[in-house]
Amino acid sequence: MRSIDTNNQLNQDNASDIEFINAGLQVDTDIQSVPLSNSGLIAGTFDALGIEQIIETYIGKVGSHVKVSSGAIVKALVMQLLAVPYQSLYGTSEYFKDMPVDKLLNTNITSDDLNRYTLSRLLDDVDAFGPEKLYLHCAKAACDAFNIKVTDIQLDSTSFHYDGQTREEEGCNLVLKKGYSRDHRAELNQVVMLGIADGISKLPLFFKSVSGNINDKTSFRNVLIDHFDDLKEQFKDLKYLIADSALCTNDNFNMARAKGIHVITRVVDSSEVFKKLTTKYTESDLEPIYENDDCHVFGKFCGTDIVAGQRVKLLLISNMKMRKQKTETINRRASKELEDINKKFKKLFTQPKKCMEDAVAEVDKIASKLKYCSIDNVIYTKVEKNATKGRPAKNKEVEKKLDCVKVTASISINEEAVSKAIANELMFVIATTDTKRKWKMHELYSCYMRQSVIERKWRICKKPSIMIDAIYLKSPRRINALMWIMSIALLIYAATELKIRASMQENNLSIPTPDHKNTMNKPTLDRFNQYIGNLKITLTIDAEGKTYISGLSRPLAHILIAMGEHWLKYFRAEFYINR
Repeated sequence: MRSIDTNNQLNQDNASDIEFINAGLQVDTDIQSVPLSNSGLIAGTFDALGIEQIIETYIGKVGSHVKVSSGAIVKALVMQLLAVPYQSLYGTSEYFKDMPVDKLLNTNITSDDLNRYTLSRLLDDVDAFGPEKLYLHCAKAACDAFNIKVTDIQLDSTSFHYDGQTREEEGCNLVLKKGYSRDHRAELNQVVMLGIADGISKLPLFFKSVSGNINDKTSFRNVLIDHFDDLKEQFKDLKYLIADSALCTNDNFNMARAKGIHVITRVVDSSEVFKKLTTKYTESDLEPIYENDDCHVFGKFCGTDIVAGQRVKLLLISNMKMRKQKTETINRRASKELEDINKKFKKLFTQPKKCMEDAVAEVDKIASKLKYCSIDNVIYTKVEKNATKGRPAKNKEVEKKLDCVKVTASISINEEAVSKAIANELMFVIATTDTKRKWKMHELYSCYMRQSVIERKWRICKKPSIMIDAIYLKSPRRINALMWIMSIALLIYAATELKIRASMQENNLSIPTPDHKNTMNKPTLDRFNQYIGNLKITLTIDAEGKTYISGLSRPLAHILIAMGEHWLKYFRAEFYINR
């Protein structure tokens, strides 16, 4: 039966060849060309950090039935996720179909082995071991590889929407529910990812997925309770936890103190401490925090006070660079408020109140909520009607009674209030529980502002197709494990960027800017990937089995040599011999 099928296939191929020749097309099935793109970069970082060995240590399986190792599967998924252009984690077998998967993964497998059943089993194994614990081991290996001493960490959160139905599983705390959506899809179920990154190197150190309806105040506290001991065990020099104002609660401050770590956070704008400082000080009271002529950040230490139940050192900051943006925002709010107030007064005229007391009370109510507008020249017009029904008697004085009260007024934008609001929007207060340290303004400010580093990397995973199309991801447990895969991809992303930048700066190397008019020696990985993608690096294997790699540029070749053997080997043609 097999020989008959083979013969049929040969006959079909011969018929196709004749059709191609008649159409003027030349098809050479003996030559195979495969785009490599940035696959070698990602594979090299995976090897350099030893991530595959770590995964095998904790969730690897042995036996004759195990064809694809867990570490190789994760490596393949990360390569797919970070491919140029970025790919969704769907159709893995198809993605690797024509790629040298055996060489990239250093194992004797084919793309068909990366099927959805294999991937599903991996997700189950990750969930069974514990995604948070497994990730911490990988992050520690990355820090050790780069000799990074972690002293301050940034805690932040983001959300991913999910197009499927909510489902709960026994023993799984993750529930996909509606909540605050960072990507503006509040109508869909959400899963929230918490992340911690090193403030200096920007390497992500910890990730945890939580239910979509849990707010940051609660989830930050739970991270402190459940995982901070493990974090401190891995990173023994840890001293500061930094996050936005969601960290500024009594519970979080008390828990941080119990864990022996100082907090740096933003004071809530609605707090009495913030209102007191912004009322007491104006922009003229602040000083530049950096010693340069183009400094746009001004600040002032404001002593200590009690915030969230603890004594903290306070730094008032005004970021003048944001003035244009904040001015546009406040003016937009003021225009919206003016429009709303005009509608309310129009209603007070067309649908007047029945008595003067109600009219005055309504005007007072509107005035009490004003932020950017003012009400002037309020006129209450009494409208009367006949006290009795019917036509009044001739020569008899008509008795009148109050029918309603119409209100008119002059509504305008209060420019003074707008200016003050803009100044307040530029201001925020940073608090730290480390009151004994002799802080300089730029030190404390820089520590806090580094809390945005993790959000920049999250955007590469913000692809709805990752969460929608994978048909085996109906289980919250597997979704939790998928989030772990994405967090490993972010670790590899950050480590690759760190290695490229360090290698380029140490060896005075550069790549061209997108317009090729200048050069850059500290590119983001996005720009580096763009550069590699435009080179169209291709692996070609001819009929005699000889391999060629085309597309390498001189700048890229110099960078690969500087990065080292882990990365260089994937761009050598001889590495793919006997594929």
